[in-house]
Amino acid sequence: MPSPDPLEQFQPNDSRYYVVRNISDISEAIVRGKQAGNPWEILVYRVRSIAMGVLGTTGGSGVTIGLTQPDSGAWGYVVAAGSLILAVGLEVYNHLGIESRATQAIKARDAFAEVYVNMSIALKNDAPDDTIVQLSKTVDTLIQTFSKVIVHDQSALVTQDAQNMARDLVVKYSARWRSKAASIGGRSTK
Repeated sequence: MPSPDPLEQFQPNDSRYYVVRNISDISEAIVRGKQAGNPWEILVYRVRSIAMGVLGTTGGSGVTIGLTQPDSGAWGYVVAAGSLILAVGLEVYNHLGIESRATQAIKARDAFAEVYVNMSIALKNDAPDDTIVQLSKTVDTLIQTFSKVIVHDQSALVTQDAQNMARDLVVKYSARWRSKAASIGGRSTK
């Protein structure tokens, strides 16, 4: 079984070592970002979109039935009252900011999924160094942007998922990479 730490494959004087280190950091951010948000908030947000359309229709229909067909009994008013109660519930939902957090979480998940795709594309090149450094900066910006919804814990599961992602990417693409003298800030480390 390959080592869970992909850094063990390269030495610090090899530029690929720094690519792998960045891949590990980016992978951790991707795992955290793809888990952004509370799943129940996102579910409620998606259901709310449908519920608003249904509420508008059933509430209006209930009142109309109650007013125009007196022999329908109280069902029209029951439907209207139920719709009103659900509408109040939705206002509470809005007041608590669930929609805002849910939309932020969905945007975070999408942004980190895009980072993963971009990293996979970059790693197909024989010299992914510059692109990976740029993706690392992008990830830092995304973490700041989505700090309210991103997973902050460093649980063993998040760490393991990130290590597995990094290891899989390194195993898949590292044979393509050229080695060159590692440089930090444009200066050679030799």
